[in-house]
Amino acid sequence: MRYEHCLNALACSFFGIGLSLVATTVWASTPAEMAELSLQELLNMQIEKAPSGESESSKQGPDSSWSASLSYHQTQFEGYQEGTQRLSDSEVLFAGAPDTRSDRNFPVLPTTIRQEAILVTLSYAIDRHSSIDIGVPYIKQSTDHLSSVAGYEQFVLSSQGLGDISLSYRRTLKQWQNSLLNGTIGISAPTGSIDEKGDTPRAPGDQQLPYTMQLGSGTWDIPFGLGYQKQQTTWAWGAQLHGKVRLGRNDRDYRLGDRFVVSPWMKLQQHKWIQPTARVSFQYWDDISGQDDEITVAGAFPYPANITDPSNFGGKKINASIGLSIGGRHSPLRGHKIDIEFGKPLYQDLNGIQSREKLNFSVSWSKSL
Repeated sequence: MRYEHCLNALACSFFGIGLSLVATTVWASTPAEMAELSLQELLNMQIEKAPSGESESSKQGPDSSWSASLSYHQTQFEGYQEGTQRLSDSEVLFAGAPDTRSDRNFPVLPTTIRQEAILVTLSYAIDRHSSIDIGVPYIKQSTDHLSSVAGYEQFVLSSQGLGDISLSYRRTLKQWQNSLLNGTIGISAPTGSIDEKGDTPRAPGDQQLPYTMQLGSGTWDIPFGLGYQKQQTTWAWGAQLHGKVRLGRNDRDYRLGDRFVVSPWMKLQQHKWIQPTARVSFQYWDDISGQDDEITVAGAFPYPANITDPSNFGGKKINASIGLSIGGRHSPLRGHKIDIEFGKPLYQDLNGIQSREKLNFSVSWSKSL
């Protein structure tokens, strides 16, 4: 079974997947998955306790039918790992005699990977129980390389542009005293490019870039999720279960791995509009199915870099994050809300030889319109 992360920046919803979401919340290995990262869905729809024990939002309905959010996310990768074992750059970079080449070293080595996403989401509340959300990501990636190929000893590749646009439907499945259960289902359209090119050591001039430099999945995908939250006197807490299923292969005959994520979280609410947050995310995602033959080379070792081998994707990861939620309905910011979060992997078990995630960061703004 394949699984993928799908987190969506929704301005007035607890959980949604409208942004082609998907690394999560944090924790991408391709820019297409980077577009799935968001903090807001964890925290945006906190239940406000009313005297009757019901939420005020259930009595009054939404303040506005429309809301919007803008999020920035960054993830950095550095160093190498196979399974749970760390590897040095010299162990992964092939730079010796031809008879020392194996399927565990490569003539091209990405050293530092920086992935960024700007996510714009527009949400429409159909009623107090359901909403429709559309998300548009803009993706950017830059990768530093070392190489044993003459003329390409050090070089940088980059790509940027529109990611996969998605549409989702969220509904409150059950609401009882101080608690809420939400469900989300959506569809992600293959609007992000899978034909990005750059000057690689494979040949002079521009060639097809590897999976990690493409901006979309190239497939129609189904994001889905389930979220629970509980409001107490000074604490709010809850958990999410979410994922994404890929439908078929893209025009280049491959499919990114499906992803599954479980994220418990909590929020301290002693202050009405400045509130610390924390969460832990448990992720599983699969390797790439199929292969883009244009990024391989002829010979006994067809993969010039680890990121061109589809089996060097996927794995398991545990990420811990802390943050701050500022603003909201009762704040001097007059309805504006800002969420900031820093995260770092605690555990990584990676399929094949992959770059290690080093850290991730996000900042989000949201407001009812």
